[in-house]
Amino acid sequence: MSKRIAALTLAGAVFLSGCAAGNPEVRLAEPLETYIYLPENISANTPETFTVHVTENGELLESADDIMIEVWQGTAGESEWFEAQSSEAGVYTAEAEFTEEGLYYIQAHVSSGDVSSMPVKSFTVGELTEEEEAALEEEPEEHDDGHHH
Repeated sequence: MSKRIAALTLAGAVFLSGCAAGNPEVRLAEPLETYIYLPENISANTPETFTVHVTENGELLESADDIMIEVWQGTAGESEWFEAQSSEAGVYTAEAEFTEEGLYYIQAHVSSGDVSSMPVKSFTVGELTEEEEAALEEEPEEHDDGHHH
């Protein structure tokens, strides 16, 4: 009798595990790809518009849960944050004005569901000092197509 119960228990376990295998509960999130587009020539004391394109699976993302733009100058610890506005599906813009010339960095903070992307890109406002030019040459190659999980 105990062999019969053991066999039925084993058969039941195999049957139940087979049903679960066809319906995975966990889906892997698709990576976000984020591209930062900068104006060609950025001048001090002039409003400038930054554009961010966000795609998922090669298609413009209908709407991100959150997208913020962070900008800071050189190695300074302080940064400014701008809320990006959606101009169309997958395209976001933010406007900023810079009072000083120099080397700056921009980082897009994008999240959609459990996936986030935070690419960084450097840019110049006006002319660079010799120190800033040297710092720029020492930087590793930039990748603004951040796709993080």
